[in-house]
Amino acid sequence: MELPQDHMEARIIQAAGQLFVEKGFEETSMSDIAARVGINRTALHNYFRTKEKMFQAVFGDIVQEFLPRLQFIFMEEIPLIDKFGKVLDEYFEIFRENPSLPQFILSEIQRDVNHLLA
Repeated sequence: MELPQDHMEARIIQAAGQLFVEKGFEETSMSDIAARVGINRTALHNYFRTKEKMFQAVFGDIVQEFLPRLQFIFMEEIPLIDKFGKVLDEYFEIFRENPSLPQFILSEIQRDVNHLLA
């Protein structure tokens, strides 16, 4: 039985994110990602043509999870200093959930900051 496309895309994004964090973007191959998901490279290319597009999807996923939380905090009617405290709490929560993420972000900044910002 074949998985719905959106479920398979989510699995691919999750696997790619794990591998990017574990090995780095440059050291992660499309074959590595396909193997982690349990599909062949051809099937992987049906979802993501390039590793770059996959990278954008991985970080788009993180941003989509994080930005609504920030928007909610900044809409609260609390002192600005309290808002900054809550934003820091959100950062720490994301890093607690993904302990290798800060190191990965720093290595990507050193490798190519424009790649990360895109």
